[in-house]
Amino acid sequence: GELGKLPVHGAVVRTRPGRPQAELANSNYRCSNVWPVSAVDLAALPGGSVPAGPVLVVDDTYDSGWTLTVVAHRLREAGADAVLPFVLARA
Repeated sequence: GELGKLPVHGAVVRTRPGRPQAELANSNYRCSNVWPVSAVDLAALPGGSVPAGPVLVVDDTYDSGWTLTVVAHRLREAGADAVLPFVLARA
């Protein structure tokens, strides 16, 4: 965020531990593993809401795509206009 002069907020949180995605056999299990553990903490955002405009989500690795899919869904539910994923490495 500092490099791109973007505000950084730790608003996407894990609500409980989940298993590593690589341990799960198929897409159904991977989605079910991620779906209940990701949430948006609006208190971590200025003014308690998602700012107007697109939200950039940075993830360290991409494997099945379910983590980014669920996080994007949660951010859209919380009021994000658009979610732009950025991944550092493909697993």
